[in-house]
Amino acid sequence: MNHTVVARYFNLWDTQMLLFFLFLSSLAGFALMIFVDVYYIELLRSFLPYWMIAHLAVAVLIFLSVLIRYCWSKKYFRRFSSQKKLLRYLWLFVASLHAIVWWLFLASFLDTYAHDKTGTIILKEEWEVSILYANVFVDNRDVEELRQAVMKYDPDILLLVEFSDVHYRWLESYLQNNYTTINRLTWDQWYDGTLIASRYSFQELPRYIAGFLDLEPVVFDIAGQDVIMNIVHTASPVSERYFDLRNKQLEQIAGHVEKQFEDYPDASSVLLGDFNVTPWSLYYKRLLANLWTDWTASSADFGHIFTWYVPFFPLIKAHIDHAFVSSMGVNDLQALPIPWSDHYGLYFDITLGDD
Repeated sequence: MNHTVVARYFNLWDTQMLLFFLFLSSLAGFALMIFVDVYYIELLRSFLPYWMIAHLAVAVLIFLSVLIRYCWSKKYFRRFSSQKKLLRYLWLFVASLHAIVWWLFLASFLDTYAHDKTGTIILKEEWEVSILYANVFVDNRDVEELRQAVMKYDPDILLLVEFSDVHYRWLESYLQNNYTTINRLTWDQWYDGTLIASRYSFQELPRYIAGFLDLEPVVFDIAGQDVIMNIVHTASPVSERYFDLRNKQLEQIAGHVEKQFEDYPDASSVLLGDFNVTPWSLYYKRLLANLWTDWTASSADFGHIFTWYVPFFPLIKAHIDHAFVSSMGVNDLQALPIPWSDHYGLYFDITLGDD
């Protein structure tokens, strides 16, 4: 290809345009890091890993553009070198801003995983219990594949939300043959409720429903130990109204859960479900701060996982389903695809012991 043609093509963007584009990218990045309690910023921060990649890609593309211009057109480079010192300083300043923003992105991302791992508790007598949690999606009609998926993992405790009569009819035979205790909790006319099936006996604790928050606590008797399990389903922030509602629900969860330890001071506890918030959200961090008991975010123990994807563009994913534990160990947490649901399930083992 003729060098003059290539040089002319790459000169369509002049130095000032590249500088302006880099500056806008830096401003957008700072907005994502500063205005964390604004509705639209919160939605954008839900996809922080993608913004990290995009931010880095912008810097690389602009660098390559300048490099190619230099390689193919020394005249361009001489023109750039002869610019006023102020413009060169502006380049240095904006490039530094861009680098700072990317490091802030990276620090926020890594902070999610910078905590002590729960690991395995080694005690005198240890019990390991497998749990499968999933939001199966109330309109999911691919029930045979759903049944096969549940049978494949065959957990000791099965927790399914947005569970309907259609799902139950297909799973009924398997449930009756494999679990000693089965309970279905109805939420409202839109989402039929939650299924709890267990090989261990359990009893319901007072249920908490406020707005679209569904907090369903049960206490299991596992080898003579009390294990409280709270199944969460908050409002989806599809509008500013539901965004505010979800935030209030997240504030309510901690107080309600902590009160349970007044009646069961020696209990281990699991808090899991569809929180509709990502680990990079200000409101997620507030939830963790409000849980004054020794809780661990187990879904952040095993590397970055995705638990939800955009239905019309499944390549874009987010982490909005979580599992927190107190006074127990967690092993081998996995995010499992659930047939025809926009959520992934969480499959993991908890370890308990009598010390």
